[in-house]
Amino acid sequence: MTKTMAEHISVMLNESVDMLVTDVNGLYVDGTFGRGGHTRLVLEKLNKGRLLGFDKDPVAIRHGKSLEQEDTRFTIVQDSFANMAEHISAVFGVNKVDGVMMDLGFLLPRLMMLSVVLAS
Repeated sequence: MTKTMAEHISVMLNESVDMLVTDVNGLYVDGTFGRGGHTRLVLEKLNKGRLLGFDKDPVAIRHGKSLEQEDTRFTIVQDSFANMAEHISAVFGVNKVDGVMMDLGFLLPRLMMLSVVLAS
């Protein structure tokens, strides 16, 4: 598949997911779901494990809701990862998880939209 400027390319995708998933039956959190690149790879590595994703962007949430329909081990929440603890408890019924990841970079499409807005 050819990557266009509108697509996000995850840096160190495999390395970060390999370091995250230490128990295929564990509970994990993706604090920055985005378009689900990391999330999908985590789900590939899980057996009975579960994954909770966070994002505030409505477009990301639509992608997440679609993934929820495909894979019942995944749950998406439209909220900031700053509120992670309350959602972990509500979704998993526990206060601890096996791992948390957050891609704290930026999406090129967002930067491009901002540059268009600033230029007008």
